[in-house]
Amino acid sequence: MNSSRKAILAAALLAAGVPALTLQAAPAQAAAAGGIILVTSPLTAPNLVARKTAVAMCPASHPQILSGGGRTREIFGGSRAVLTALWPVRAQFLPHSDGYQVEAKAPSQNGIGPWQLRAFAICSKRYPQEHIHPAQLTQGPESTLPPFRAGEVACNPGKRVVGAGARTNDDMPGGAASHAGLQRMWTPPQSRTLVQGTTRQEAGPNAGPWMHEVWANCVSDAPIPGLEVKQHWSPVGTQTTITCPPGTFVHGLGGGAKFTDQGSVHINDLYPTPDLRTVKLTMTRHPASGMWVQALCAKRTLR
Repeated sequence: MNSSRKAILAAALLAAGVPALTLQAAPAQAAAAGGIILVTSPLTAPNLVARKTAVAMCPASHPQILSGGGRTREIFGGSRAVLTALWPVRAQFLPHSDGYQVEAKAPSQNGIGPWQLRAFAICSKRYPQEHIHPAQLTQGPESTLPPFRAGEVACNPGKRVVGAGARTNDDMPGGAASHAGLQRMWTPPQSRTLVQGTTRQEAGPNAGPWMHEVWANCVSDAPIPGLEVKQHWSPVGTQTTITCPPGTFVHGLGGGAKFTDQGSVHINDLYPTPDLRTVKLTMTRHPASGMWVQALCAKRTLR
């Protein structure tokens, strides 16, 4: 993307309420069957800044975003920063401007060391626009809410989910910043036409206005034959994975806890491996009901 396109896209994102950031497309890190690639952003600076944003931009060869993920990293150990946004950037008014944006924040308590953030984008070759549409649900901002928010968006008839996104913004004007993070981003396997997102806010004195958004990237069945949801439930621990069946690759991903899991149960990491075969999930602590991770797998890719 040249400098003028970067400037226009940055202005558009700022107008939509997206924090200031540097747009940078990293080289493709992996390829699967020629139709999709994984692009990773550079790591953010290793410092104590409380809120960070990273964006992985799709290249001209594979300009359309399917899905993506994010990963936090604390320099001196496992990260305690939590993801607050995983969402596709679909600036369709510019060529080659799709990407996947990730936002995270350090915990409210003291003691976290320097940390970093990386974004992952699963990008596809160009295909007819009638095959895809982004759906979006916005809730809030409101200040009188339970400690969690849950919402879902549905694809148009005849389309199924290929990618998902969720975002919380707890730094709204007119209220003190609370500490809310993503708890779940999920595609119910029985329907494959919905994306569900859950955000949980920590209890404390800083419960200011906050909002919750959910996105779905929906595609007709024709371009991706055999698209299916694979999932895994882990009854113990804070990390788990799911791998696509042989011959298939990750096109979308999700995971997390149930909204009934109370306390600081947030997503640290949710991202695909470089070969686009496995999805990895890490949470701040093990949810009482167990943790789920899922991959949207397919044999053939969009061409």
